[in-house]
Amino acid sequence: MNKMKLYPEAKKIASLLSRIPVLVERMKASGLCTDGIDWFSAKLVSGLSEKDWYLWEDGHRIAEDTDGQYYVCQWTGYCEDEYYGYLYFKTDVPGQFVKVYYEC
Repeated sequence: MNKMKLYPEAKKIASLLSRIPVLVERMKASGLCTDGIDWFSAKLVSGLSEKDWYLWEDGHRIAEDTDGQYYVCQWTGYCEDEYYGYLYFKTDVPGQFVKVYYEC
């Protein structure tokens, strides 16, 4: 008989991943365009500050405000027909944001 080790973390990962589409639909329903966002790249970043419509990290401006929905740091492709970069969504913890990669 095979004594395969159980990893409860694997079950938790699968459960959390199955929730992503549901949560993204909620965000769409609230008016946010979620096309091109790589939710698997999402990570929490701390120690950021907001000042004068910009997001700052260690004294460096890293992103700008987009009508109060999120901060964006973006670049254009070589032919300037594509955009890519990072979005920063504010959390309920001061100085903490969710950083995600996007391209369109």
